Amino acid sequence: FFQDIYLLFFFQYHFHHKIYHIFYTEYLFNILKRFNLVKKIPSIYSYKIAISNDIETFFNNDNEKILDLIINESIKICSEKISEILNINDEFTKSVDFNIIYSLLKNTIPVDEIFEQIYSSLGIDINEIWESSEKKELTQYDTAILSSTFYIGIIIDKYFISVFSEYLKVIETFYSSCINFKNSINTIAEIITLKKDVGFELFSPCSYYKLTSLGKKLIKNYSDNNNINEIPNKFKFDEIKEAILFEHNQLKILKSNEIKKVLNKKIYEFKLEFLDNKELWKIIEVSENLNLEEFGNEICICFGFEDITDFSFKINDNNGFPVEYISKFSKRPALNKTEKYKLKNININIEKEFIFIPTLQNELCLKIKCSGIYEENTNIIYPRIKYQSEKISEIEQDLELI
Repeated sequence: FFQDIYLLFFFQYHFHHKIYHIFYTEYLFNILKRFNLVKKIPSIYSYKIAISNDIETFFNNDNEKILDLIINESIKICSEKISEILNINDEFTKSVDFNIIYSLLKNTIPVDEIFEQIYSSLGIDINEIWESSEKKELTQYDTAILSSTFYIGIIIDKYFISVFSEYLKVIETFYSSCINFKNSINTIAEIITLKKDVGFELFSPCSYYKLTSLGKKLIKNYSDNNNINEIPNKFKFDEIKEAILFEHNQLKILKSNEIKKVLNKKIYEFKLEFLDNKELWKIIEVSENLNLEEFGNEICICFGFEDITDFSFKINDNNGFPVEYISKFSKRPALNKTEKYKLKNININIEKEFIFIPTLQNELCLKIKCSGIYEENTNIIYPRIKYQSEKISEIEQDLELI
């Protein structure tokens, strides 16, 4: 950690190294800024910084003192970030105290209990709200609180678990939940395609944690938590064999079921572009078993068309005659309703083109062209966005900023 700090000061990374962990880089610069170790210098075309006069004073401290300062500042960052999430509106503003986050280091607890402790410190019974959600009895206030838990989970991992384990080595983490690699990899692949922030998928809290030897030296008056399940030092051969065979058989069953589901199933690849702007396009893959109603809904999700439920498709039949398929929520009379026709029933072949038309919003009309037909891949989750244009990525990023 200290080496990385020094390298940043002397700008070695600019010439010889790259920090591929962008979140680590963000954290390092955050620390530098908060201790006033760097200062902004005049620049016309770029953002430039230089070492401040406080650097020598800071590094004249011994390592234990420096780490202590950094740990305290990191706790402040974490409490501030959680407080930002909880500032839902002008009527509901809450802040998490420094001592609450520090207590999580002094008294290590299962991560699920961190949520309870944080909300409890603010006078909120999160368990009661979770129970209300199961009964579908949520108030507007409860809904706002419940939605904040997703982001607080990310904050806990990004600014508490990752910082104190991966960066500062004060705690070590343990995971007791299985990871679904298929879902995770598919989600990350789509996030990268859309040029979104991968942090939402990468940051997922561990099950529990405990202080390292270094942490026990730095965190004063800590208490050991003996409730954490320890992995046995010894396993019998039969126990290991049984566990492996059970997992193997479960995977075989799952694989067999997946193969049955996708046997002879086709995937359509479509290029969708705006009729009035060919620079705005996406390529998506969908199952042939989607009906046109489902396909239309997926298109709206892909392009961020909010609150559009009234739409139609204009598709030529085998004789080249245009046939209109109208969505089930449309008030217009129609012979052909979208929910009655699956994609595989409308004779789609490569190069076939048709039109997606949101009612009363002609500027959102899309030309759809089939660019490929494949066998389904069991390792891919469909529907998915395969590619999209740079132009549409730029527009979507601007909309997110707004």
